Amino acid sequence: MNTDIQVERWPIERLIPRPNNPRTHNREQIRKIAASIREFGWTNPILVGAEDDIIAGHARLEAAQKLGMKEVPVIQLGHLSEAQRRALVIADNQLAIAGAGWDEELLRVELAALHVGDFNLDLIGFDDIDLQRLLEAQDAAPGLTDEDAVPDVQPDPVARLGDLFVLGKHRIICGDCTQQDVVARLLGDAHVGELRRQIRTDRVQMPQANELPGHPDTTYLSVVDRDLNAVSLINSIYMGFGSTIYAAGSGVLLHNRGAGFQLTAGHPNALAPGKRPMHTIIPGMALEQGRPVMPFGVMGGHYQATGHAQLISHILDRGFDVQQAIDAPRSFAFGGVLELEPRHGAAVGEELSALGHKLVWSDTPIGGGQAIFVDHARGVLIGGSDSRKDGCAFGY
Repeated sequence: MNTDIQVERWPIERLIPRPNNPRTHNREQIRKIAASIREFGWTNPILVGAEDDIIAGHARLEAAQKLGMKEVPVIQLGHLSEAQRRALVIADNQLAIAGAGWDEELLRVELAALHVGDFNLDLIGFDDIDLQRLLEAQDAAPGLTDEDAVPDVQPDPVARLGDLFVLGKHRIICGDCTQQDVVARLLGDAHVGELRRQIRTDRVQMPQANELPGHPDTTYLSVVDRDLNAVSLINSIYMGFGSTIYAAGSGVLLHNRGAGFQLTAGHPNALAPGKRPMHTIIPGMALEQGRPVMPFGVMGGHYQATGHAQLISHILDRGFDVQQAIDAPRSFAFGGVLELEPRHGAAVGEELSALGHKLVWSDTPIGGGQAIFVDHARGVLIGGSDSRKDGCAFGY
């Protein structure tokens, strides 16, 4: 068995199509292959023999010519005999289809997820009739027959109190979020330590995929009364006019956070009874020895989680007061782009660019925040409010 192979780039005119190739390709298939190469890149090199004759890849060559390509990736299998080359011409095609099939239920789920994400399904290879049949079958699947339908509650639940699930980069625990021991299991030292070890200051890391829709309309407030009861409240109707439904007799417009649910089985936001979708609405409450020392919140769509970390770091690591922490220049890495507020200065930007960041100077403020620090020792409340948005800090 010869495993010493390498991919080379050859000019198209060097390749010799096999005159007795038994595999046929119509023009529609060539068009689809060309579209696939344009979308995904070249994922499967052309195989050639010792005499530059094509063993596998006739259709890919035609697609490359259709795209106007001058060179294509090639693997030369010069060690094969004429009989082996003749056999591989057939085997390369037949082995790909012999005994292979589709798990149609899983196929429907994957196609539906691509369809919801507006991916061009013409690139997948199925014809329109098959795609329509598969998507209609998925729409009619149990639990998805109506946009408001949810699965029945199981008499014997899969998840029980204390169960911790790891779903890729997500961790979900079955428990009460007001119990410190539950939160400690979910975000304990071991997990935080693992995340900390992934931080690099010497190079750029690949961005993580994000599937939450954007939203620009969040409001935050924090309150501490004379008895030191603290409230951290964040509110958003999500999309314009939210759900378009008012709570009867209240004048309160209800949000449409349910838009964050997914119909993809196994997704952390998969629709299920008694469940809220994951989102970026994060009212913060810092505690010290079990008592509140700072209700705080940072708004700004997907920036909120990053904003919370930056605010806390400024206070704990740099010794800023709440107003200094809120005012400090901000940065936000999202989708492979690092956005900086101009107050960071050109020198910081140059240093970050040198590490490999794709840098963009923000022409609008990044987020907005409010906080109240409770100084229990002096009996003083210290408020801070962000000049980037409407708001103020006041006491009475």
